Amino acid sequence: MHLPQELRHEILQHLILLLEMDYHVKTDLKSIRLVNKDWSASASPFLFERIYWSPRDVDLEAFGSIVDQPALAECVKEFVFDGSRFDETISKRKYFEDLCVQVGRVANCMEFLMYGVWMSAGFASPIFEGIDPEILSFATALQSRLDGSGKPSNLDAHFERFHGVVDEGYLRWLQCAEQQQRHMQDPKVFKRFCSGLKRLENLESVVLSRGWSDYPDKRRLQHESGVWLTPCTGSPLARSWNIFHPKPLAWDFIRTEDEELGGPSDGVSEFFFLSKALSQARKHPCKLSVGTVDDSNDRVHVGDPGHGNEGIAPTVFQTLEMHDTLITTYRNLTHLTLHMDSIAGVTMPSEYPDLTGLGDLLISLPGLQYLDLALPAALSPQQQCYTYDQIFQYPDDGRWPNLHDLSIHNIAIRTKDLVAFFSEGLPALRRLSISIIVLLDGRWEWIIQFLHEHMRLESFETAIESGLLYSDGGFYNEGDRYEWYLTEQYNWLLESVASYVERREGCLHPSVGSADLEDREVERERERETREVAEGYGRALRGFLGRGGLEDGRGN
Repeated sequence: MHLPQELRHEILQHLILLLEMDYHVKTDLKSIRLVNKDWSASASPFLFERIYWSPRDVDLEAFGSIVDQPALAECVKEFVFDGSRFDETISKRKYFEDLCVQVGRVANCMEFLMYGVWMSAGFASPIFEGIDPEILSFATALQSRLDGSGKPSNLDAHFERFHGVVDEGYLRWLQCAEQQQRHMQDPKVFKRFCSGLKRLENLESVVLSRGWSDYPDKRRLQHESGVWLTPCTGSPLARSWNIFHPKPLAWDFIRTEDEELGGPSDGVSEFFFLSKALSQARKHPCKLSVGTVDDSNDRVHVGDPGHGNEGIAPTVFQTLEMHDTLITTYRNLTHLTLHMDSIAGVTMPSEYPDLTGLGDLLISLPGLQYLDLALPAALSPQQQCYTYDQIFQYPDDGRWPNLHDLSIHNIAIRTKDLVAFFSEGLPALRRLSISIIVLLDGRWEWIIQFLHEHMRLESFETAIESGLLYSDGGFYNEGDRYEWYLTEQYNWLLESVASYVERREGCLHPSVGSADLEDREVERERERETREVAEGYGRALRGFLGRGGLEDGRGN
């Protein structure tokens, strides 16, 4: 089957576009490589564009088999370090409880995706054909007896009855835990890791993932073949993992109450391991993502509750011996995604981990074009966000002249600093996403007017569940009810703010309400009010800042 290279490339691109709808495409690509040398050469760049590493045997073997073949190594553009961890201290009883919770997750996902089939057959459905019958029997018995916590009502009886299933899964868990602990401390493994990275000549992007996804991937539900495949995308180990068994834990789920913040379960050791290896391999990636779940490496969606609460421990930037390594290794970054874990046990910003190391890293990235920064979130009303002065430290001639896409969450800032940050530090900004921005003085109405007049944004987003706050903790235009953000009126407010900031046709300042397009008189009155309100807010902001005028971010 000899076709021109261009035609083969077009066929493979079409198959890749179908990947979102049919997970079997990846398997098809593997089969295509076996046709002949020409098809193997054409399919390899699509198959090996992204590869994985973790300190577990399965993933180490897969990584080595790729980097040892120059033809495959040169296809790699993105490398993912799977930072999930198997807790070596887990008891068999605790494992069994987690197993029950995982079965509940699979059941919930199946009910959502295949309600009719599920109601008639449950785990006996042909969709589970090929799964160990003992596991299916265990899952069926549990599914009818799960309580509200996802655990069976008669735990002891199930624990004894299905000890074979529990023993098998528990043994594999402990094996993976032993492997990760041994390999992370083995100098030979680190040396082979560095050697492998050095062979990735076309490496552009590096991802440090904090864990696997929580739920089965609906793209792997194949109605035509009647096969339920594995629950996770990601590393070879993740793809081969039994959907009914608990998955390794993400960093934020491992910490115990008496464990110090910044321990090895918070991603710090994994980040340093990766950064040292990149440094020794003399790799300087253009893109870096830290603290995301493996299947969500793009920008955090501001409408998701709890974003910014999970990620790498902020103590990662307190380690002075890694300071120069981080700055040198990541000096060429144009895209940075950094999600940080919340702070527990302290309430005052003065007691928080020092993030000046983060500021130093940001200063060293003048070519940055994309930044998604989720700082530690406040876990209670008594806690405060990190302040602007604790994070951002710019050189006089620096800042980010090329940054066009900014997503920032969980920070407290003064009006003057916010205006200067947007207008003077980010002259190329086009897309802005914010959440939990606490304004320490001034009014959000002024900031909205400033963004409308001076920033020329193509896209502006605020979070549905959080949004814009004042220093007293109250929400912008919220009144006295904390739950107001759940109402339709609040959703309208966020949409109207976005419309006004983006200068959409016919938009009004949110403070004047919505215009009734059926009534031209009302519409004209609202437009007049908008002009007056806008002028008033503009004068108020200039007076507050003590400036006669404001230059916009484009030098006008």
